[in-house]
Amino acid sequence: MEKWTITRTIEDVFTMCINTGGRGMWTRFVYRVEPDPAIATLDVRLAQDANPVTQKWFADVKRGMMNGHEVSRRRGRELVNLMITVLRIDEHPIDTHAYVCEWYGRQFVSDLAFWNTAAIRENEET
Repeated sequence: MEKWTITRTIEDVFTMCINTGGRGMWTRFVYRVEPDPAIATLDVRLAQDANPVTQKWFADVKRGMMNGHEVSRRRGRELVNLMITVLRIDEHPIDTHAYVCEWYGRQFVSDLAFWNTAAIRENEET
């Protein structure tokens, strides 16, 4: 299986616009992704100074990210040497719930794997 990683630190905001026609689905999170050769695969961390809202939803976002990592692996892109730090999660009083946070986390890692990674050649591995 081919291994993939990022080549530079990325700090940005992740959000999506989802119109389900039913119950609303919304969250947004600020993240930092860094290459780290000391991490075998993927490590998802909560920022040390995370606010209460971020702490409330972090486990759900992390679960989604780990699911997205597994989906990427099954599709032939094993993500390695990545540290994701969730800096802040924003919520909507009605439209943010555990399923949404997990879904966003999974989609984030799927997008990361597709758009922001590069294959590691055998002789490049650390």
